[in-house]
Amino acid sequence: MRATWRRRYAFSAVTAVTVLVAALASCTSPGGDTSDDVPSMSDLIQPIRKTSALHWKGTWRAGIGKLDPDTLQPDDADVTADLRALGHGEVFGTITVSGAGAQVLQLDEKHQFIKAGADFWRRMNQSLIPITDLAGQWVAQEDDPQDFGLDLNYLVPAQLATRLSAYTPPSPTPSDPLYDPHSPSTTPDWRAAPSDSPAPRPRPAGVPGDALRFDTDGGVSGLEGEPDGSYWFTARAPHHLLGYSGDGWASDAQLTVTQAGAKEAYADLAAALRSIPATVTTNSIHNGLDVTLPEEVTPCARWACLPVRVPVRVRNDSSTHTIGEKITVTLYGTGYFTSPDAIKDPVGDCSFTVPPLKPGTSLTRMCTFNDQRITRILDGHPYVFFRVDAAGITTKATGPSEAKELAQRLPEQ
Repeated sequence: MRATWRRRYAFSAVTAVTVLVAALASCTSPGGDTSDDVPSMSDLIQPIRKTSALHWKGTWRAGIGKLDPDTLQPDDADVTADLRALGHGEVFGTITVSGAGAQVLQLDEKHQFIKAGADFWRRMNQSLIPITDLAGQWVAQEDDPQDFGLDLNYLVPAQLATRLSAYTPPSPTPSDPLYDPHSPSTTPDWRAAPSDSPAPRPRPAGVPGDALRFDTDGGVSGLEGEPDGSYWFTARAPHHLLGYSGDGWASDAQLTVTQAGAKEAYADLAAALRSIPATVTTNSIHNGLDVTLPEEVTPCARWACLPVRVPVRVRNDSSTHTIGEKITVTLYGTGYFTSPDAIKDPVGDCSFTVPPLKPGTSLTRMCTFNDQRITRILDGHPYVFFRVDAAGITTKATGPSEAKELAQRLPEQ
């Protein structure tokens, strides 16, 4: 497909991602450029790159809901967003998933805070700890931003400018007007002449009929194989971005964008950060408590076996987070002398809940196994040889939010 500029005269019913960016009328003088000269890449990128804040509103669909028990694929969810994206990469506002709303603050890939009710967390199907510990309070997503079906970084002006500047149109084919048989690998120029052909995607509502259109083949979205998208710009210089339509960012979406005041936006973000407690629930603990088990469990004989006791030591090696877990210890056994790794048959389970352990603290529990599966092995063998393993499920995790410190680092306050 040849990437080219076109003017749009028809409205298609095809569902699409729609992004509207209000042109700054004050930047275009009445005597501005009204010629048919097609802008250069720099003409398009610079107005976006210089933008300090954008206010986005709209909807899209994303596969982020509960897992289907048959296909193990997430259900599609309707997502509604009201977000401000700032020049230094911050995105904040409200997001609603299938009718359940959340307040979202995302400062970078390392700091994301969410405040939402239980319905939101149930719909997201991405809670690592009990929903009762998440509902109605600020939750930190550290180093693991919540997935809303659209990378919120795409909404940041600098990110968008960088992605557009990285786009390379495909080489023309023999049927393409720009095709040169003596140089078939020539890449179409961004200055390709506008076309009156109908647009393959709907022109975003509010984008004027004389807007310039540039089509991509998914290369801008950053996701290989994504559907095509179209970017719309003002016909007059400076050529401000007016909109985007297509499925390269998210599917079946309609979004509008207006210029936002950066100073006010940063002040609102700072106020939101200062409302977050110093200690918050964390929904992204990747390394839980450290569980220490005996390297070997003493084999037992028919005349002196049950019960089998295994000491379990649990330690919180985190330097910052308080963590609680439900620990399940499984005992494996066999009547044959073999290597521990070869012992596959479970012969007992022991579960206990570790109350929230502060950083650097530990406790010891004794697991007692008195299972008939051990007795059945002894009916045919004089000894039972054991192996023991453990798994943990996080039940509570809290840590420092650093929100007030983050607020102090924000620019333009």
